[in-house]
Amino acid sequence: LLKQPNEFERLQDMNLQVTIPRSHWIDTALKSWGVSDVRLLEIRFPGDSHKEMLTARERLGRAEELYRIGDYPHVLTELRNAFDAIAQAYSQKGVGKDAWEQILTHTHMDVRGKLLGSFSAFRDFLHLGPHQPMPTAHAPVPISRQDARYALIVAHSIFEYFSAENWPGI
Repeated sequence: LLKQPNEFERLQDMNLQVTIPRSHWIDTALKSWGVSDVRLLEIRFPGDSHKEMLTARERLGRAEELYRIGDYPHVLTELRNAFDAIAQAYSQKGVGKDAWEQILTHTHMDVRGKLLGSFSAFRDFLHLGPHQPMPTAHAPVPISRQDARYALIVAHSIFEYFSAENWPGI
């Protein structure tokens, strides 16, 4: 109740729960207060109609878990395994450059060439992760948090690329 101008009488205690979408909170509220330089990007994933695609998504999830617990070398291993699952799902040629060529057959040859180069370079980077189950302490190359974060970001963008293009069978 309003007693006098700008004076309210307390009626009852209550909790008010407000839900604000994360993207709005980051892009609007925090940014307007100068608190955050975070950008939020929504990533779509390909469907899981093939068993191998479901496996790839599970391995990507496992890589995210490993990142959270600080096992950075094995983040690369799980991401490499995720891409191998995609190659196995959509190519009769097995894992490797030939598999990605087959997956990208419907793209323009100039685009396909550049994509193959970037996928190949990224897959080579993922090979820095251990190739067999082993303690992180014995990893042949030290993989930093930034290295693992880079790998996760690139992997997510590649998954998004396949989602956006409505790849045959994906």
